[in-house]
Amino acid sequence: MGQGVRRSTIPTRDYQKKRREIRSRKGTTATAWMRHMVRKIMQGDADGAEKFWHVNRIGGRDLEDLRQASKALMGAYNEAGRWVEVLRKFIGDRSPLRPFTGREGGKSEMGIDGEILDLCFKALLERSDYEIILTLFYQYEPSIKLTPETWEYVLAAYVNLGRFKRAQGLIRYTVFREISISPRCYSVLLSSIRADGSWEKIVRHFNWLEKITRSKVPAIYHIMIQTAMERGMKGEANKYLKRMTDRGLCWTAEPAGPYFSAGEGEGLGEPPKNAYHHGWPGIRHSQRIF
Repeated sequence: MGQGVRRSTIPTRDYQKKRREIRSRKGTTATAWMRHMVRKIMQGDADGAEKFWHVNRIGGRDLEDLRQASKALMGAYNEAGRWVEVLRKFIGDRSPLRPFTGREGGKSEMGIDGEILDLCFKALLERSDYEIILTLFYQYEPSIKLTPETWEYVLAAYVNLGRFKRAQGLIRYTVFREISISPRCYSVLLSSIRADGSWEKIVRHFNWLEKITRSKVPAIYHIMIQTAMERGMKGEANKYLKRMTDRGLCWTAEPAGPYFSAGEGEGLGEPPKNAYHHGWPGIRHSQRIF
């Protein structure tokens, strides 16, 4: 009886082709193959880029390289304005990226992290899919480490939906849990309140934000100055400008200067040399997120 080869052990043509492609790319660095993949996307070959990503995944690439490649792939989709691909390929039902909730009995092969979630949220925000942002946030928040920017996207979702109390509650939650969030979160919240709130309401929220930020976020002072000047309250604008510099914060002509005529605000002098300065350009942060 002749010895034959069992059919199940014979590699298929597709498998052989895939292995040849893996071997041909074996010597490339992580940077080189990621660059190759992103180039495919920007050329409009999304399917080719995704296949290339999967080939490298099968070929035993380092897990961290694959995660970085995932972020590069998503970032390229976002830059190209192809929000649907980001969401379908990375948080869809067939996505290779899975959260680790602790109930699987072991860590998943690829896990969503805060940076990947941020890229998804950016795509969703551009598409005005605010409810999906909130759904994903509450799904992943207990199981992964979020970035400071993640909270900014979630806050923007609440604000755009008009749920200002929930937005404020989110800030309170981060304060209570001592969670680090982006300073832009505070300006996003205050900007949403100033849009249609009374001056007294704006001041009340400013005082609360000033307290919880320990007077270290220049953007909220810029918002108060701008709001006061837009409402013809130059005295109030001067008061908040002085209040800002008294706390050692830098003020710049960019947000404040246009609202003061010659001579106004000159008594403030130059900001102190040891002034605390984040480098945040004030109100522009909230404009970017809406």
